Amino acid sequence: VMRPMKRRSLVACLSLASVFAIGADAALPDPPRQNEAWEAVPVSGAPDYIPELVGMLFHAGLADPRGGEYRHIELTIPYGEDRSVTTNGWYFPQGFAVCWDGLAHRVTHVGENADLWGDFSAAHAKFWREGSFTSPPDAELVGVALLLRLNETELARRLLSKVPTLPGAHLIAPESERRNRDKVNWFQVAGTSWLSGAFHQAVAAHAAGEDRLAIDISESLLRARPAFEAAWKELGPVPGTEDRSPVEFLDPVSALMADSQRRLKEPPRTKFDPALLRGMAPAERIAALIDRLEDVNERQLDEPGGVSMMGSPICKMLAAEGADAVDPLLDVLDHDQRLTRSFSFGRDFFPSRDLISVSDTAEAVLRDYYQLDVFRWTDPAERRAWLLRNKLLSLAERSFDLLADDSNDEIQWLDAARMLLKANKRGSGLVGDELRGRQNPSVSELLAKRAAEMKTNWAHELALLLYRWDPQASLPALQMVAHGSALDEHDGRIAAARLQLGDPAAAREWSASIKGDQIESLDHLAPLWTAPGDETLQALARKLFTDPGAPMSPSGMLAAGQFPLDLLRSPLLIVPAFRDRVLADLQRTEPIGTAERLSDGELEVKTTVIMMSLGLDNSQRRPPGKRSIRLGDFFAWQLSRIDGFPNFDMEWATDEKDRGIAAISDFLRTHASDLRVTANAEGVPAVSLTRN
Repeated sequence: VMRPMKRRSLVACLSLASVFAIGADAALPDPPRQNEAWEAVPVSGAPDYIPELVGMLFHAGLADPRGGEYRHIELTIPYGEDRSVTTNGWYFPQGFAVCWDGLAHRVTHVGENADLWGDFSAAHAKFWREGSFTSPPDAELVGVALLLRLNETELARRLLSKVPTLPGAHLIAPESERRNRDKVNWFQVAGTSWLSGAFHQAVAAHAAGEDRLAIDISESLLRARPAFEAAWKELGPVPGTEDRSPVEFLDPVSALMADSQRRLKEPPRTKFDPALLRGMAPAERIAALIDRLEDVNERQLDEPGGVSMMGSPICKMLAAEGADAVDPLLDVLDHDQRLTRSFSFGRDFFPSRDLISVSDTAEAVLRDYYQLDVFRWTDPAERRAWLLRNKLLSLAERSFDLLADDSNDEIQWLDAARMLLKANKRGSGLVGDELRGRQNPSVSELLAKRAAEMKTNWAHELALLLYRWDPQASLPALQMVAHGSALDEHDGRIAAARLQLGDPAAAREWSASIKGDQIESLDHLAPLWTAPGDETLQALARKLFTDPGAPMSPSGMLAAGQFPLDLLRSPLLIVPAFRDRVLADLQRTEPIGTAERLSDGELEVKTTVIMMSLGLDNSQRRPPGKRSIRLGDFFAWQLSRIDGFPNFDMEWATDEKDRGIAAISDFLRTHASDLRVTANAEGVPAVSLTRN
């Protein structure tokens, strides 16, 4: 996020200047001219309201650079691999500098004068707008405000010209309304850029254990927010946003500051020592681990994403305590107000940050112990009662309890049903198998009841789970969801299940839902290979695969830029109409691409819709070269990848390819009845050969 200064250059600068070290307990000072009057100067070519808005930002607390010398400076930041960073800013002899993020930063070292115009010329635009202390600056509105405060109007004009178009500036509206919208929008974007950048630094300081800095920035934010919001309200918010503050992402600041204040009042934390804890009695160890939850410091690795609290050794040790830790963790869940050192976010450039509390971490440990994907209790008393009631029960018993509770919502029921149908740890059955003899109610009765009660299309999945659990009991539920709600991605599998249970109406009803002029997902087509001899389904298959203009003809899909290869190795080969189409397409000789053996041994296949590398050919050392691929070659090669089918090589000579295609065609005709439905490693329907 910054342009590092070479170390030799920094040393040279420091040799010419005083060196300052700021005390760790010093609060961030106000710049000397923060509250001094300022006469705004218009910016040529820019809206005349900008100087007024800039004055409002500084009144709200944007740090004032006036009187500072633009110098090379070194800061210590609380995050990143190298916490000592170099940048440029407006330095004051009190030992701080105003940087391009609109904040006053403590300076650990100061160097010689920096080149403001040079930094400006290297400024660049980003699609997100957030003030940064680094230089050269990003082209965003905090930098514009700082330059205007210094009456550097030409620089401000040039920087403003680099700022991407602000959201909403293109709206079609009467001139007066558009001007007001643009004015409010400019102020909101500038304020959000400044305050979100400061907020992110406060969160990072807290996460790094720099509580004094977290407090200082938080205090500044708590002063700035009401002033900014008051000015925003005076401008008259854009219609539809009157009741929502543009800086509500600052809501966690008070909690962040309170937690850092609490930590500074307490003795310094010692380093976490698992070996020391293992030597304690269980109750003492659990209490020590509970105390240590505030030290959990896990980071988010993906965005969007979340933080895996169970990656913490503290959480892992607590989870290993099992049922003995449940009661203490419940007390934390209900009453502990501390924060951890962790936080999460949607995207790193979003203004908001979610602080992760000790209570959140206790929930993560409880989720791990109870194996709960869903933790949706809103009533703490109900949550505590369930967790205590199920503390010593098996995973199957806990899932049954959730499924049997009428007060739970649909997602809780669905999660419990999924858990019962998961493979158990032994790999020899399902989690719920231990409940096969349970009656009044049975698992089958509960699954059927919940499927009937659901108002959403989750009922489809629950009916399919019941089919997996108890096929003979599932037909009424399958028929109910097929007739009672809108079409769903599970409809094809539901119809297939009904067909396997001897319900012939499923073929007619499902076929009527297929338009026949569009490409369907493979899952949705399951009825076709479930009952390939059904006349209604045969007619639909011809419409999809062989009739003129059939939308799912493999050759037609390839010509249209679609990718039909998953279909070629799918259970659709069991369907006569699809098999006939594949056999016809194998005879197609029009060129569709190339297969090229590269100098490094890789085989690169290119067609109109795909390019793939097939790796080194260690069995046959082939010379580099490019060969044409016909449509039939490509399909034969795909079919040859089904275990048991004849081999096919796209680098064969044409006559060899012709013989290979003939062998695959004959094999497919001869062994059509030996094809069976399977699934690949990802669970996608596939086809296999069952002959000896």
